Amino acid sequence: MRKHGVDPEPITIYLAAVASITCTVTIARTVEDHLPKIRQTKIREKVLKQLTLLEGECRNLRVDIVTLGDLFRNAEYPHGRSIELISGARLSGADFVRYERTAENVYDRLRHLNHLCNDVEKLLARFDGDLAATTTNPLGDIYAQLDSLLKKHKLSVDEGWQSLEDIARKVEGVVGKLRSRLAA
Repeated sequence: MRKHGVDPEPITIYLAAVASITCTVTIARTVEDHLPKIRQTKIREKVLKQLTLLEGECRNLRVDIVTLGDLFRNAEYPHGRSIELISGARLSGADFVRYERTAENVYDRLRHLNHLCNDVEKLLARFDGDLAATTTNPLGDIYAQLDSLLKKHKLSVDEGWQSLEDIARKVEGVVGKLRSRLAA
């Protein structure tokens, strides 16, 4: 008989992953809103360096989200297969080890993304008051998807993780394109 590890609140890692993506979208939006001005200043190279770091974090975060999604889709749920409080997931011993390692990666990534976001905000502080009135379309769509996820009640495990994987893939693409545009 295999021992099972239990993650009593899978929602915590799910929300950390959502927070990591939200932080990334914030950085991308801030750069997008100031892109013409960034190109004309000395901070261009610094912002480009931050976007390169962000692109790597996005790629790694997406891989972590896929791993967590696979783990939770294959877990047993004694209280129902939804992402909410008190929906503990039972994982095999090996899966629990993968979960612990991947969860630590996500929490570390969230901390690093927060630092990146703060660094970009400091670099772009000189442009305060010059923000675009509306968010650009790809980022606006991502904001809407994130908002929808956070407002859903009793989000199913399958739908929740698949939606998060899709959003992570879109964010990675947006950041890559933004970095390429700034580098050009």
